[in-house]
Amino acid sequence: MIIQGLCLTPGLSILNWCDLAIHTYFLVYFLLRLGAAVDRNMFFFKITSLVDVLTICGSYVAAFQPRYHLDLGFLRALNIFNFGEVLNYMGILSSNHVIETVDVFFIMFAMWMVASGLIHLIIHLGDFWEEDHKALQWNYLDCCYFLLVTMSTVGFGDFYPVTILGRLYICVFIPVAIVSLRM
Repeated sequence: MIIQGLCLTPGLSILNWCDLAIHTYFLVYFLLRLGAAVDRNMFFFKITSLVDVLTICGSYVAAFQPRYHLDLGFLRALNIFNFGEVLNYMGILSSNHVIETVDVFFIMFAMWMVASGLIHLIIHLGDFWEEDHKALQWNYLDCCYFLLVTMSTVGFGDFYPVTILGRLYICVFIPVAIVSLRM
């Protein structure tokens, strides 16, 4: 998702201000978790910490620098992987079968959301090494639909990537997704 950077001006849209406020909250929450961490070196190698560093830094770069940048906000969906454990600790899930089913559901959902964000990023990058980039303008929901249809029917044909990177990504994504669903 290459978007043009934003200048912090009064004319900035309310959504951009809300996005900056949400990322400020995530920054404060990250700093609190860093302060409470027993082993700060290992804290930075946890998946949630890596996601926070990549997404928070990218949002502030977008807010204060009027250039094009890569938006990695879709990586926040990786935090959904642990949601089944949270429901289990809260006592909402009762049997082992329900726990396993919920875990599989949230893993599949997180994989779908992250893969949709990644294809969105790749589609918008286009073939950046060529003069004609062939970049498409799909929105995130189009990418979610495309990946869902691709995985369920191996493509319907109404959406398809025209870039080399997009096609390569789909050629890698389909076998990886099939193998991960079989586990």
